[in-house]
Amino acid sequence: MKNNDIIIICNGGFLAATGHSLPVEHFYKFHKFKREVAKVNRAIGQAQADLLKDCGIDREKFGEAPAEALERFNAANNALREEDAGIKVKSRIPMECYKAFYDENNKEGRDIFADMDVEAIIIDNLFKE
Repeated sequence: MKNNDIIIICNGGFLAATGHSLPVEHFYKFHKFKREVAKVNRAIGQAQADLLKDCGIDREKFGEAPAEALERFNAANNALREEDAGIKVKSRIPMECYKAFYDENNKEGRDIFADMDVEAIIIDNLFKE
C-alpha cells in the first residue's frame, strides 16, 4: 500500500467508516487498520507541509509561488506519494463480511465506497477472498 492509496481513501471518506456490522473477531482488524491509516495520513500531511516550507512556498499563496518552487514541490510530493505507507495487515477480514460492511457505510447520504478507487483499495488491503 502506497502513501497515494492512503490519500485516496482518506479523501474518499474512509476515516468516517464504521464497522459495527463486522463480527467482533473481525471488528478489531478494521479498527486497527483504520487507526493505522489515520496515523499515516497525518504523517503524510505533515511531510507535505514540510515540503512546502522547504520549497519556500507559503501554503496560503500556493498559486502565487514561483514555477521553479512549484516544480520542485510537485516532484518531491510525487515521490512521497509513491513511497510505501508501511501498513501491513497481518490478518484480513473474510470477504463474506464485506456486503454488510458496505451497506453499513452506505446510508444517511454517505456512500464511502461509491468511489471505486476507495472500494478497490479497501478490498485489496483489508479483505480476503
